[in-house]
Amino acid sequence: MTQIPSSELLDFAVQGILEDGKKLLSQENITLGAYPGIEMKLWDEKEGIFMTGRVFIVNQRLYIFFVGSDKNPQLSDVRKFFDSFELIQ
Repeated sequence: MTQIPSSELLDFAVQGILEDGKKLLSQENITLGAYPGIEMKLWDEKEGIFMTGRVFIVNQRLYIFFVGSDKNPQLSDVRKFFDSFELIQ
């Protein structure tokens, strides 16, 4: 993993998540401290849920967080949940 750029690893992670038939609604590059990440919004037709996820690369480790709801969740609640996490070494 050390030979592959972080942006490429993040793209691979997103593609893997989408292989399950989920529809990508939006994607944005983000950071958590010094760590690169991606925030994505998805629609899972099979399960009937909206999902918001964040993926980060930290020291060759991949961290994935998701929130899902059968209704489009309030953005402020989702951000509050995600912002409660801190990645430390």
